[in-house]
Amino acid sequence: MKREKLTHIFKKHGVRIAYLFGSQKEAGTAFLEGVATKIDDEVDLDIGVVFKTFPEDAFKAYGELYADLSLFFEPFTVDL
Repeated sequence: MKREKLTHIFKKHGVRIAYLFGSQKEAGTAFLEGVATKIDDEVDLDIGVVFKTFPEDAFKAYGELYADLSLFFEPFTVDL
């Protein structure tokens, strides 16, 4: 269910590729799989994206995608 919702968010924002990286990538993956995991409040969840086409208004695209991902990945702090 979570993966489908995340896929919808990425499609909505024209994201072609998305990936987790950094020290919290395993915790982020566990979150997506519905597995309980320890979240370190001291570090963020790093998410990289590649858009299908570069957004006309990059700042707006970043802000809207960041807002949706922050809500989706709560209680993680997202770094996009």
